[in-house]
Amino acid sequence: MSFSHNLRMLREEKKLSQEQFAELLSVSKQAVSKWEQDDGYPETKKIIQIAKEFNISLDSLLLGKGTAVNTENSSASSSGKITIYCGKQLRTCIGFFIVAQAFARKSRPQRTLVGVTGTSGWGDSSVIIGEYATEEDATRELAEIKAAMQNGEKTYNLKYAMDV
Repeated sequence: MSFSHNLRMLREEKKLSQEQFAELLSVSKQAVSKWEQDDGYPETKKIIQIAKEFNISLDSLLLGKGTAVNTENSSASSSGKITIYCGKQLRTCIGFFIVAQAFARKSRPQRTLVGVTGTSGWGDSSVIIGEYATEEDATRELAEIKAAMQNGEKTYNLKYAMDV
């Protein structure tokens, strides 16, 4: 299922009109209509807000799948966080999700792995961890990160990310 289809179904399940939903997100009714007609995507902050409003993972919202992993409240590792070595940078994260690239092409990344670095009253703070040629590569990376966290590992080196 596409993002537009998922968004429309979720909005209708909550018995919200496009106008009511637009008010909830502080956007125009036309923006919601555009998203539901598959003529565009909201900005990342709005996508995260929508997922929180419907209490679903970003993958469920964007792809109709449940491949997102949030380890924020997990007792899998003693601290509930893991430091990811991505290129020459270190990122300490408490959760992760995969986002499909809206206008992906064969030579460009198809998926992006995003790490949640913290939460506050303003929402989650996130950072791009890696970009992937295929959904399978991103899903495999995410599964290995989750396994590392469950094993109590403190660090993880990316294995399947593209050099962009």
